[in-house]
Amino acid sequence: FCPEKGGKNGKIATLVAENKEKNYVRTILDFSEFGLDIDEKIGYVLYEKFDQGSAEQLSQAFEQFRISGKTKLILDLRGNPGGDGNVLTQVASMLLDNETHGKDIPIICLNYKDGTKYEYKTYENNYIFKGVEGGEIVALVNGSTASASEALVGAMLVQGVAEIVGTK
Repeated sequence: FCPEKGGKNGKIATLVAENKEKNYVRTILDFSEFGLDIDEKIGYVLYEKFDQGSAEQLSQAFEQFRISGKTKLILDLRGNPGGDGNVLTQVASMLLDNETHGKDIPIICLNYKDGTKYEYKTYENNYIFKGVEGGEIVALVNGSTASASEALVGAMLVQGVAEIVGTK
């Protein structure tokens, strides 16, 4: 820290901060590396937080999921505190099929004290099981699955696209 121009002895210090994006997504597409004999159609995705950049990370994980021929998804939302509502709509657009329902799918509606309402809906169809017969989702939840995670789980339950496993 240099309190005056030029600092002590006329030297100037320059600090450079590196912008490192946090990785909010972890995947397991091959369980054999863990010595587990699990159905080869199953893939596991841990999604830690609905934060800026995390929907893109999840999309990339789902692309690898598709490329590897997986049709059964274990989506781990345990400990996910939620986050940004706009990220929620991006994620929901990957897990809910607009074409099946012929419209944008409501995820959550906010009713404010002043009478204003705002509804988060899927807005594009990036469904991970597009063109896949028998795609299945199991979502893992626990007492720390909150906010946007809860809204996503609720929407998946209402649409009948996921089985939910875990604790309240």
